Amino acid sequence: MANKIILNQQTFSFQELADKLPQDEKKTKIFFQAELQSLENGDARFGINAYVACWENGRWNVCEPVRGRENGAGNTLEFTPFSLGNNELVLATGKKKKKNKKKKKKESQEFRELFRKVVSDPELAKIAVFHCSTGISKNPHLTYDVTLEAGGSSARTITNPSPPENPEY
Repeated sequence: MANKIILNQQTFSFQELADKLPQDEKKTKIFFQAELQSLENGDARFGINAYVACWENGRWNVCEPVRGRENGAGNTLEFTPFSLGNNELVLATGKKKKKNKKKKKKESQEFRELFRKVVSDPELAKIAVFHCSTGISKNPHLTYDVTLEAGGSSARTITNPSPPENPEY
């Protein structure tokens, strides 16, 4: 029997992560990291931990991890060597102050707009969830597609792997 990599979708309570966000408009990220949860019969099962971080005094201050909850959906892949690294989601809780010269992908814009809406509405934040689907990219590194669901709306974005991408500062 061939060894498998099991990458189940993980769900995070928005409120659980939002409670770790700074109250002011500091630059904020959520780092996602794979966690090897078990090795049964040669199959590697991975989960995801999330770390909220904010930029203060010239460095990233990282909060305690929040462990994702497995929701049953996911990928089971034949074993192939791959790299682990942080995957980050750069967030802003305030309104955009200046235009970015690079054109943002539509899905990223929709995600950021929904994120700001949820952050500004405490009732919506209580019911909102992040869903993280894990895969292996062509280069090969773990990647996470993140969907934010809240009040009948949903928006998806893809995290920025670091490495191989440079972290955004």
